[in-house]
Amino acid sequence: MLIPLAVLAIGALFAGLIFRYYFIGEGFDAFWKGALSVAASNHILQDMEECGAGELPADADDARRRSRRGLYVYRRPETPRRLAESNPLLYNFLLNKWYFDELYDFLFVRPAFWLGRLFWKGGDGRIIDGIGPDGLPRASSTSPRRS
Repeated sequence: MLIPLAVLAIGALFAGLIFRYYFIGEGFDAFWKGALSVAASNHILQDMEECGAGELPADADDARRRSRRGLYVYRRPETPRRLAESNPLLYNFLLNKWYFDELYDFLFVRPAFWLGRLFWKGGDGRIIDGIGPDGLPRASSTSPRRS
């Protein structure tokens, strides 16, 4: 799954770099064809382009890589253990994947099992089997016989 996501991410990056002036910049009006309206006094797109906001994702990624490299790879191998011991709640929260699996189990899996068990025991077992295949022989065996 990681490889297809990486391919999609690389494609999105290159598409964003190639077409960024159509989204914001000189070809903005022609690209959106009036679907987005910008007031004449609103110059935020031009200001964003001039201040270098388009480079912020790359800068953030670079900062993330530098901090990761500094914390985990080159400097101190004991740093991750020390961080985990100093922040046990945060460590457990991140270790358990934000408790997403537990929440999904509580909200979806358990109710689905409960509903399935209800239909199986109540609907199929009592109603269908009770009246049909099991109910008819039971009813005929308990009824008085004629001689």
